[in-house]
Amino acid sequence: MQVKHWLVKDVSNNIHNRDAFGKSLLDFQKTGQENIMKVIRLEDGYVDELPASFYFQPFEEWSALDRALVQWMTGRILDVGTGAGRLALHMQENGHDVVGIDISPSAVEAARAIGVRDVREHNILDGSLDGEIFDTIVLLGQNLGIAGKHANFGSFLKTLASMLAPGGRIIGTQVNWERTTKPEHLKFQEDNRKAGNHPVEIILRIEYDSYSEDFAWCLVNQLELIEIADDIGLVPEAIIDCCDLYGYILRLPKPVDS
Repeated sequence: MQVKHWLVKDVSNNIHNRDAFGKSLLDFQKTGQENIMKVIRLEDGYVDELPASFYFQPFEEWSALDRALVQWMTGRILDVGTGAGRLALHMQENGHDVVGIDISPSAVEAARAIGVRDVREHNILDGSLDGEIFDTIVLLGQNLGIAGKHANFGSFLKTLASMLAPGGRIIGTQVNWERTTKPEHLKFQEDNRKAGNHPVEIILRIEYDSYSEDFAWCLVNQLELIEIADDIGLVPEAIIDCCDLYGYILRLPKPVDS
């Protein structure tokens, strides 16, 4: 696949201005004024837009899928990629012990400002939280995609599983990417296949104001996720199909008494 480089020149100009996503959230938290992030697929220049206000929605305005998944969340909770902290705050207000983590210092600041008590700057790809154990690990917003490449999903899930109490759950959302009918997405997938890559391994750029950041992202469909989970000993307890998206609940079995 021929990778376009028409945006790469911007990186050198913004090398000191990372954290575009977090800055957008923090500005909205401080001012209440809507702002829009651009999300650019660098391989072909496809652009999507994200309003900062989405990450501050009250529970009643969340998607039906996200609200359904909340019912499976129990015990001590780790919210991976907490963003503005809306999930962490909701679960905290409902009596749960919640830890929110994010790589963005500005997102961490925004989450603290709305009232999340335990939110930390941490990259889960660097490893677990010093032996801390959780009953539920949550990756809403398709945050399993931070694995970056399809080949990394197994090791990423192993890291998460190592942080679970016996019987604990990994809960999140992903995209039914193979169902798309959009020509621009179908062409992107086919170009990836021709290049010998997984169809939805992506390099994304988020731009906001003078800030810019690039990161690798990947999607995994239902059958792929079930196979990967099974290989590392996680039980797919439930899959909730919701058209373009699906929710998953993966459980770490309790040891069988000898």
